Amino acid sequence: MVSTHGENIGGVINNLTGTRMAFMVDFGGGGKDIVISNVVGDGEGNFRSNEEAFDIGGAKNVKIINSILKNFRTGVLIKGEEGKPWDNISIENCYFEGFTHRGIDANPGDVRPYELNTGTLTLSNVQLVSDRLDAAENSMGINIRETFGKFYFNDVLVNVNGNGVFVLGFTNLKFKNMDIESNGYGMLFERAAISPNGDFELEDITINTNQNGSAIEIQE
Repeated sequence: MVSTHGENIGGVINNLTGTRMAFMVDFGGGGKDIVISNVVGDGEGNFRSNEEAFDIGGAKNVKIINSILKNFRTGVLIKGEEGKPWDNISIENCYFEGFTHRGIDANPGDVRPYELNTGTLTLSNVQLVSDRLDAAENSMGINIRETFGKFYFNDVLVNVNGNGVFVLGFTNLKFKNMDIESNGYGMLFERAAISPNGDFELEDITINTNQNGSAIEIQE
């Protein structure tokens, strides 16, 4: 399903199933107050390999719940699009398996200046599992890059054959009850050149790096 109007306000997508799909839901540069639930999708066998299960471009107040997605390039791509920043994205009770690039990818997209990118992303009971990451493509379980937003994760599993969680730029971050198993670093926090990072809390984090990578690295 794809939206190309960018003004979809208030809606529910429920009980959507797809096989050999390039993507499951694609916001075409906008949308607000949308609930996506009970989606089961598999990208295996599709001739295109560069798509996301959920492409949330320039949308606000989006909740994804109770869904299972397998074998897409990225599980959820969250980005600014058509000059619209994203905000208030929530992913709950979801399982992502077999992604080749990133499980969750949040970035500013085409929205400039960067100061506009201050959205909130919440993950709760989310599992990101893949042994198919392509190391040549800077792949990882979770990528948060130059968004300067707020990130609240609770009960999140990351089990990947690459790096675990990368964060570049945030104003407030709280990670709790996370279990990370990776072949690279567990968590890497970097400071963006244009803005210092804000406050953060890490609680009940378990990390196992199979190739002697760093568990948690914080760069100033």
